[in-house]
Amino acid sequence: MLSKPLQGNVFISNTISVYFTHIFSSCFLNTDLIGVMSHGGLYNFTSPTSQKKLRKINIRELEEQTQEVLLWGKHGESFDEKSVFEKSEQGIIVAIFAGVTAGSFSGKTQASSTSATQVFIDLDNPEVTKFRNSYQWETPNLQHQLPQMVQVPPSKAAGKIYKISEICELPISSFQGGATASCIAKVTSILPHTKWYYKACRRCKRGYSSISDAPRCDCPTSHPIPMYKLPLTITYETGSMDAIAFSAIAKELVERTALEASQNMKLDVAGETVSLQTAIGKTKLFYIGMNTEQLSSFPIKYVLRKSFQVDQTSSSLLPQSSELNSKKNLGFPKEHI
Repeated sequence: MLSKPLQGNVFISNTISVYFTHIFSSCFLNTDLIGVMSHGGLYNFTSPTSQKKLRKINIRELEEQTQEVLLWGKHGESFDEKSVFEKSEQGIIVAIFAGVTAGSFSGKTQASSTSATQVFIDLDNPEVTKFRNSYQWETPNLQHQLPQMVQVPPSKAAGKIYKISEICELPISSFQGGATASCIAKVTSILPHTKWYYKACRRCKRGYSSISDAPRCDCPTSHPIPMYKLPLTITYETGSMDAIAFSAIAKELVERTALEASQNMKLDVAGETVSLQTAIGKTKLFYIGMNTEQLSSFPIKYVLRKSFQVDQTSSSLLPQSSELNSKKNLGFPKEHI
């Protein structure tokens, strides 16, 4: 049975329930969306250095609000864009996305495909006919709006590779707006006596309150699972830095999930565990950033934003001991210097 809309639903029948930006809750839900297609993106890499691919689809509801739907993997690849684009020349295209995960993340509404998602284009049934007849807005000009993403090696995408000492000298303002600096370094230690995980809701992955130890989400039932906030030291030559590795980066370094590393949910374990030691000794190309708006909440200010294997090309870009670079050459956008 499909989820019931929370409030103010735009369209509902026995088979389809619709959620858009203004009615998503903070908790991720499995739901179904219906709307008029207004943008069909390319099946594309998520970034120049990523191996993951998706297709972004925009749909509009009866009040002309827009919702972006992310079709990952097979759902994005199998989407028949040629047929849809040709059909759009004859009028509006009504799309149904059944079984998507929808919710709010970092203030932005997201709807993503899952293994159970089904996509239906212009079904011939009463619900679609009713929705089509109720749509009173101008027919969207359905066309690709973004160029194909060009894949490049992580070392080239990173730009100039910097010394750890250079990154440590940068002012906090250099990291505003998500700016990062690239550095090749080795993980030399896991910081002892520092909590390496935080509790999060198993369902929506939102963190628990550090004060009350209660869930911050609105999920009907919330069971805690550990999520990485791995405190570690990275080193290159004579420079070193303490940083935090979250989520996938920490998982890649430790080679297991936070749940596995926590010894089957023994959440009272705050210190270092043997399972975290696999991260030590790994040399990576790191994109290093900073949570500039939350510095008071974290004793460690640097964050590992991305992590890549070190290849022969990137190794040749390592700064030499004799190099001294001015801040104007540190690779940040000019507005961040």
